[in-house]
Amino acid sequence: MKYIIYILFIVSLIFGNEELNSYLNDKSLKYQIIKDNSMQRIIVDLLYDKNKIIVFGKERKESYKKIFDEKIYFCNHSKYSNVMIKKEEQRIFIVCSIPNVDNGLYREFYSFENFENINSKLLSIRKQYINIDNDTIKNSYIFKPKKDIPTLKDYKNEKFSDKYLNENYKNFIKNDTNKKNILSEKQPLYKTPPIKTKMYLIKGDKVEILEEKDDWYYILYHGKKDIKAWIPKSAVE
Repeated sequence: MKYIIYILFIVSLIFGNEELNSYLNDKSLKYQIIKDNSMQRIIVDLLYDKNKIIVFGKERKESYKKIFDEKIYFCNHSKYSNVMIKKEEQRIFIVCSIPNVDNGLYREFYSFENFENINSKLLSIRKQYINIDNDTIKNSYIFKPKKDIPTLKDYKNEKFSDKYLNENYKNFIKNDTNKKNILSEKQPLYKTPPIKTKMYLIKGDKVEILEEKDDWYYILYHGKKDIKAWIPKSAVE
């Protein structure tokens, strides 16, 4: 409670946005607030109450304006489904959790990554089987569709989410947890954080994780010659 009051106070004091405050001050709503400072956005998660996501954004020193306010349907077919938004480093995920039909010890988590606006392609969809007793991950998959991954706007359709994933179910490829894909079009490599080299990798390059330290991975890339370097964790999926 103290944390929510602090958030309300800071947001009200700094941003002074009446529309944003109207949601923050509505005690009848159950929500979480995610502040994405890198993209200058505040996300009000009303998925628990109304299947809605409300996104406020701003440019420079302007006040926050509502840029997205829509119902989104993820795993809406089951009363045992849970939907939430979470932030990992500089990336935002809408996460859908449903019971696993084959093994009651596990839940299936579908993560839809990083919506900048409703017309942008989702960067990735991933699936994990997580043990409900100890939170261990049994298997992890990355979605590799033949066609483009839909936009967030597509998921406004109540039937689209389940239908699309079911039709493309075979495109979930098991993800070796020790190997990851580069996400950026041009990802610099670091000799040691934060010292850059002149080398870089490109989107889709596969790297092997050798070591993990704070927000960094020490990776091995097999190309014409093997390269070992550091990259930020946020650079890979």
